[in-house]
Amino acid sequence: MKIIAFPKSGISYNDCFYRALESQGIEVIDGIFSGGWIRANVQPGNWLHLHWPSFEYNVAGGRLRLLLWFFRFVALLCLVRLKGAQLIWTAHNLLPHDRCKLPWLDIFGRRFLIGISRYILVHGPGAAGALCERFPQAKKKLVLIPHGHWIGYYPTSITSTTARDDLGIPQSKIVYLFIGLCKPYKNLEQLITTFRANNLDAILLIAGKFSDIGYRERVCELAKPDSRIHIHEGFIPDDRIQYYLQACDFVVVPYKEILTSGTAMLALSFGKPLISVDLGFLKDVISLEAGILFPHSDPDGLAKALEHAISVSYDAGAILSHAQKYSFDDAARILANTLTHAQDGGTAYSATIPPN
Repeated sequence: MKIIAFPKSGISYNDCFYRALESQGIEVIDGIFSGGWIRANVQPGNWLHLHWPSFEYNVAGGRLRLLLWFFRFVALLCLVRLKGAQLIWTAHNLLPHDRCKLPWLDIFGRRFLIGISRYILVHGPGAAGALCERFPQAKKKLVLIPHGHWIGYYPTSITSTTARDDLGIPQSKIVYLFIGLCKPYKNLEQLITTFRANNLDAILLIAGKFSDIGYRERVCELAKPDSRIHIHEGFIPDDRIQYYLQACDFVVVPYKEILTSGTAMLALSFGKPLISVDLGFLKDVISLEAGILFPHSDPDGLAKALEHAISVSYDAGAILSHAQKYSFDDAARILANTLTHAQDGGTAYSATIPPN
């Protein structure tokens, strides 16, 4: 059995998931999304696994170029099926976070992909419900898998004291951390505005790369008047992740929209509570012992959560134990069973996600 991944490596989720799949005896190779490569390499019985399909058509340039690349995207997926292979899509989000110049293409692209795929992988019942509410045709193709933790993947060799000294953060302060790609859907403006409006004796540490210069300028301008807000701009290498997670008390990301959150699993993997919204996958994995989810419809929800979190005593060991319920090994086993079942002529493999 062979899975052709788009992509196989270079992203922590894919690295861990495919390593676990290979341990199940499944061959995984990195695919090249081109007609020549597909014609030469794809064979009947192969499985092509897509993660972020819009990356294959959302190109820079005018609308005509975008339409041509979208047609290419559709044509290549049809070629895959004509070659006798089948498609799997992992639904990391409902729609691309970076929408193309013709947003209706993103919606049509999702509907087309759902229609042509054999299986759609989702990370838990909350994410499944959100996906089916938006795209009901996905329901019969869903396979639920856990989003694995990253305990042991990132180094954890330093103490909180060392991390704070390295980052220049006072030892006595409460630290709220935002970490990861800095994009509008993660709602940094609200986080900064809400933090500035309260009088907490705390620090807001924002660490990550901005992909849009205009968004970076807006965020930095909002943060500038408040000396409690520290922005560490730029890509964070894997060996530096632990400095930020060990230095913080809480991880905060008040998404405007979310289906699955790697940031949530990163927080849990370091024993840190998460503060976020009650949407999608987060409702499945963030228990009372693991953080606070505020109602996404409550304009004061974030402010209340920031203040309430300080009064709660969180146990890092309990959070780590909770995170261990969600493993890439379990996710790989579920997919391996699903594909084996499919080869035997069965339908989707039924799976459950560990409860909170």
